[in-house]
Amino acid sequence: MRIAGLVILAACGSGCWLPPYEETQAPDESERASRIVEVGLESGAFLGPGARFKVVTDGQGVVRAQFGTRMTSKLASPDAVFEADDFPEGIASMVLSIDDRWERFEVERVHVDRTPPELVRLSGATLRSDDTLEALVWDAVMLDRVELAFGGANKVVTLPREQATASLVRARLAADALPEGFAEATVRVVDAAGNETVEALDLLVDRTAPTVGIVAPVAGAQVSGVFEVQVLAEDNLGPTTVTLRASGSAIAEVSGPDGRLVVDAALFPTGPLTIEAVARDGAGNLSEAAMVSVVVR
Repeated sequence: MRIAGLVILAACGSGCWLPPYEETQAPDESERASRIVEVGLESGAFLGPGARFKVVTDGQGVVRAQFGTRMTSKLASPDAVFEADDFPEGIASMVLSIDDRWERFEVERVHVDRTPPELVRLSGATLRSDDTLEALVWDAVMLDRVELAFGGANKVVTLPREQATASLVRARLAADALPEGFAEATVRVVDAAGNETVEALDLLVDRTAPTVGIVAPVAGAQVSGVFEVQVLAEDNLGPTTVTLRASGSAIAEVSGPDGRLVVDAALFPTGPLTIEAVARDGAGNLSEAAMVSVVVR
């Protein structure tokens, strides 16, 4: 019957009656399905504590965000806001959709990281000229930098991203980048998501060697019996220890700045005797040697 009807309709031509044409009305704009028009998240983004991103739509609906195995839904009116706490930690693509539409937005390699980095070891509490403060640090996702605040100075060691991903990293800061002095230093380790770990340590930075001079006896003096050796040591940051030597052999240590030692001349053969003094400060810096020659009678 359907085929016959088609044949008759085709043969009817202009003599057939057709119902009048009725113009169909366009669908109500308010009934049109909403779409995602903008995602405030870039490929490679890091989401740390308190981080959030916005999904902008052109209407209302339920926006779904899938990260790894977790699906999270937010009502968009017209925007939906997602927070880092909505997702598990890890690295994955963020797949977004609205109201079960087939259309998907995928943001690749999103890092969700709410765990602070670790300061595994800190070495170099006393720094001299050629010394380095070294921090051994680690993060489960990616490290960013190590900051040091000391004596009014703030130094930053930025870590190369290719070395700072889920591995132990050494951050080094040379002593010559820091002011001299003794104070509490603050070390802050920050990862790429903004998580941070802070530790404090007592730090001594001393690049300046002490000085020392032999006040008595004077050069060329003749000594016998017991005689006194007097030294004067100076250092920019504090106490010093002076090692005294006679003809190359250590005989005693005295404390600066004004050190005195009573020596028995009978311990040495008669004739020329060289007395030498070397000062050492609290950081281990050594002075140049001060020497004086006397004659033992």
